[in-house]
Amino acid sequence: SYKELARGRSGKSPQLNTPCDCHYQSFLCDGTEFDSSYARGGQTCEFVPAAMIQGWTVAMQLMGEGDSWEIHVPPSMAYGDSGCWSEKRGQYVHPGAVLVFILTIVKVKGRGKPKPWPPPP
Repeated sequence: SYKELARGRSGKSPQLNTPCDCHYQSFLCDGTEFDSSYARGGQTCEFVPAAMIQGWTVAMQLMGEGDSWEIHVPPSMAYGDSGCWSEKRGQYVHPGAVLVFILTIVKVKGRGKPKPWPPPP
């Protein structure tokens, strides 16, 4: 599910393989932040919808340039029963975790498509 936080002025949405400059914050459902572009120096990050977790892949293609959404992602569309682990951080997303993201598409780079409006519920 999602909640629109801000609506951009552009009617341009990314296609599946369109790179986008984004800001994001990533939270466990208890509110613990586990990653953020702001915490990484405030620079945007380039993401391609096809290369992201399924929840982001779907949401990004419904969002437009300048949109900011709060996205609630079930485990089946995130890291599933494996969770997410790294050598540096250890287990930072536990298996079966529901995740919450604040995602802003700052710029759709390259070929986009008309933004679907209204986005589906």
